[in-house]
Amino acid sequence: MLVDNADIVKETEDWAIQEKAVKFLRSRCESEEFTEEEIHRALGIFKSNSCNIAGFRARALFPTFSLINHSCVRNARHIVSSTEGIMEVVAQRDIKAGEEINVRYTTGVLETITNRRKNIQSQWHFDCACIRCSDNAECSSYASAIICQKCRKGKVMPKSPLEQGCVWTCDSCEHSNTEIEVENIVEKIKQSIEKIPDKDVTKLENFLKIAENILHPNHCLLVGVKMNLFGLYGAAPGLQLQQLSQAQIARKIQLADEYVGFMEKLDPGLTAWKGQIFYEVNRFKIVINMQNLQAQKVSIDQFVKTLEKSVTELEQAVAGIAGEKYSVTTTNLRERVGMLAKVQLLGEGYKMLLNTCLKMPFVK
Repeated sequence: MLVDNADIVKETEDWAIQEKAVKFLRSRCESEEFTEEEIHRALGIFKSNSCNIAGFRARALFPTFSLINHSCVRNARHIVSSTEGIMEVVAQRDIKAGEEINVRYTTGVLETITNRRKNIQSQWHFDCACIRCSDNAECSSYASAIICQKCRKGKVMPKSPLEQGCVWTCDSCEHSNTEIEVENIVEKIKQSIEKIPDKDVTKLENFLKIAENILHPNHCLLVGVKMNLFGLYGAAPGLQLQQLSQAQIARKIQLADEYVGFMEKLDPGLTAWKGQIFYEVNRFKIVINMQNLQAQKVSIDQFVKTLEKSVTELEQAVAGIAGEKYSVTTTNLRERVGMLAKVQLLGEGYKMLLNTCLKMPFVK
């Protein structure tokens, strides 16, 4: 049976909203078919179990899907077809026999442990104790950690992450901060970010250098800034793809690699975000690899090894964007390059690059 969380909602501001809805249905709509209690229960069930419909300002309830539990580090993802009105749950990674299938109820990954758990409690009325929330380092991502302002080298993290209002301690000098003190530090950084024009690459880069002395480089706020920069290199005025210098291309690749390394800890497997990142960045990696070979900066063996990594990432890109596993039937590099060159999803640019690689006799 689907929960309505009525006993909890009665103690919140949402109950007053439900009361107005019940009054509207019973009085203005003159609906006597259902009792007030039944309407409250229906509203509670919908609020606690429904999900957003992509492309519409609407929510829908899928009873079977509602039985799947939440984890901040999910092993499956859900896709709603607004045209067909169906919900599809897709395995994001290999799931062992007997392992629970879970999805992420929240929409994003870049939330601090304090905000994330508060939002889950507010929306779905339970305290999340998943592998991310119960680990003060959040699966070694350090997504909420700040830099100790006493020793200037340690990471300050919650001592008891499942306990609201717990003390945060430095893993180096054991200096402690209250949760409120940490939230105030994070809030000041957030306000500083909001003052920077979102397309000013120079100011954003300078901000990162300063902020990384206060927040861990993998802190959610700074990862968000880095992803903004990743998109700007190749899109911002004066930084279009054809205008990028070698140093700027290298920076874009660095930002991509850092983001993937961070996200793999919190959202591993077959994901759309990884597909998009790998799709965008590997055109640069392949071209640079070719240029380095031509300039004799790398050996043939090094070129082939780097190309193989790009091929693997492109295979993951196709799988992530398409939302299903990309079938690789061979370990032969030449055959894998040939298969990717025929994938329409990658487009003509990649087709040309990959066919150029196939002309090289040492790609075999």
